[in-house]
Amino acid sequence: MCGRPTLWQDPDFTKAKKLVPKSAIINCINRSRNQLRSVQLGRVARPEDAIIALTKSCHRMHTLQLENGDQWLHRWTSHLALATRLTHLTLGEELRICIMGVAQLLTLCPMLKSFTGLRVQGNILMDTMRFESDYHGLESLSLKADEPAIQTHFGPRAPVLGVVSMHENL
Repeated sequence: MCGRPTLWQDPDFTKAKKLVPKSAIINCINRSRNQLRSVQLGRVARPEDAIIALTKSCHRMHTLQLENGDQWLHRWTSHLALATRLTHLTLGEELRICIMGVAQLLTLCPMLKSFTGLRVQGNILMDTMRFESDYHGLESLSLKADEPAIQTHFGPRAPVLGVVSMHENL
């Protein structure tokens, strides 16, 4: 099994009962020969280190699901820009991000086709995040806010989104 890199291309750490150390993620990266495609991270000991390792080494990664980790994402969102082929990104309920952080992620990851944020802080006022040509590849956007007053505004050059879902966590 160790000699077959394809068996290591889609690791799922979401069911880990203990914190997954960076060494386990590095092990998957090495065994896949830097060919990870889809990564699902649950409880990770140092999420920033895991994201840095994944984005620096796995340029073919197209799907990333982060269930939990550091509560605030702003510390390491810029590292996701290294994942140049990332098309699907999901941030779990334990990861807080502000609406401007969402806009930053969409700008840093221009290949994103779908983005899900399950804990967006504050009011989701979409007029602070205009959908212009910067997000032309985006097909699906799903956001859940901690506070009410979800409003939307799409700019004149907005992409045609197949799915737009915005909810309040009440």
